[in-house]
Amino acid sequence: MIDLIDVYKAFGPKQVLNGFDLHVERGETFVIIGRNGIGKTVTFKHIMGLMKPDRGQVIVEGQDITRLNGRDLIAVRDKFGMVFQGCALLNWLTVAENVALPLRERTRLSKREIQRKVDEKLGLMGLQSAGHLYPAECSGGMKKRAAVARAIVRDPEIILYDEPTAGLDPIMASVVNDLIIELRQKLRITAMVVTHDMASAYRVADRIGMLSGGKLIEIGTPDQIRTSQNPIVRQFIEGRVAEPSASLGPGPAVAERPT
Repeated sequence: MIDLIDVYKAFGPKQVLNGFDLHVERGETFVIIGRNGIGKTVTFKHIMGLMKPDRGQVIVEGQDITRLNGRDLIAVRDKFGMVFQGCALLNWLTVAENVALPLRERTRLSKREIQRKVDEKLGLMGLQSAGHLYPAECSGGMKKRAAVARAIVRDPEIILYDEPTAGLDPIMASVVNDLIIELRQKLRITAMVVTHDMASAYRVADRIGMLSGGKLIEIGTPDQIRTSQNPIVRQFIEGRVAEPSASLGPGPAVAERPT
């Protein structure tokens, strides 16, 4: 479904992606964990074709999108929905108008058909009665669900979540995690999630990849990551400040998804 092969990306002297490899299967939820500023969002931008690598391939459904431009690249981007960390709702539009925006900008659907799709997605998110509200009138959880409704209103094949539980209390974070799982089960959506929230990562992931040094240094199921002996992984998931011993190096990557 999605493959990044030996991807390199630098910004000036800073090497962000450094031989990055990734394979995501159709219908899988793959979670990327890692410290701030280490390249997680840059990875998303490469996957959506918003950024081109200095070297390497980015393949979406068999197409190397690094070779695409114009309408062909737009067609690939149309396969994606994106849930931004801060929700990115427009304050001057109602919840329903925010959800409708991708349809109004990217399709020629009639007003009636747009309303039908918006109502359908708001219903799926439990926001049937909130469409008339403005973002300032919504709770953090409602805003997050509205952002998800907007991301799926065009029925994407792939959805990207950028820190989906950031800023939420534990109860609402649990609701969002359940929502990610429910969307995968109901809509069979392939999903990628960037998060610092290990409880969320363990809950929603089929597999988790730890990003460090510009590449995924370890990939495994939630249980494999939870019990990893890689010192860099252990430092991150335990939230320790002390740096792991450089002499230990990264542990072996788990390359295959278990059957």
